[in-house]
Amino acid sequence: MKNFRLLSIIVELSCVAINGPLKKFAIWTFILLSLAILKALCMSIRNRFFRSVNAILGKVGRVASDEVILQLVFSKSIPVLLYGLESLPLTRSDERSLDFTFNRFMMKLFGTTDMNIIEDCQAYFGTQPPSEILTKRRCKFLEQYRNSSNCLCRYCCV
Repeated sequence: MKNFRLLSIIVELSCVAINGPLKKFAIWTFILLSLAILKALCMSIRNRFFRSVNAILGKVGRVASDEVILQLVFSKSIPVLLYGLESLPLTRSDERSLDFTFNRFMMKLFGTTDMNIIEDCQAYFGTQPPSEILTKRRCKFLEQYRNSSNCLCRYCCV
């Protein structure tokens, strides 16, 4: 919450007309602080994802099959991990971080740290990494944004 208050103060300061040599400094400061806030937001999202996964594992334990656990995670926890990210400009590093988060869950579920085994398990169960799911969601979001009846949305897409 503190980060969002800081971001609103920065936005208000950036709206003030800054001329001269401080203009570039103010713009770069705004960009760097925005990226720092985005990183903190991603960390919070990862924590919520693991909390959701641990809640599922706490309820079903090892009684349920791996397939059932994966289905529960994809229906309950992956939306927590990807919520709202389709509208944000994520770097490839951010997407790899999301994939790493999911891979850590898979490592915990299958009891291995070998990425070859994890990739085989993902292929066997037909799961997609979060970065691929996010790409599909981003395409859907942009299509809906482009087809919106809001004139501002249509103007920004041109």
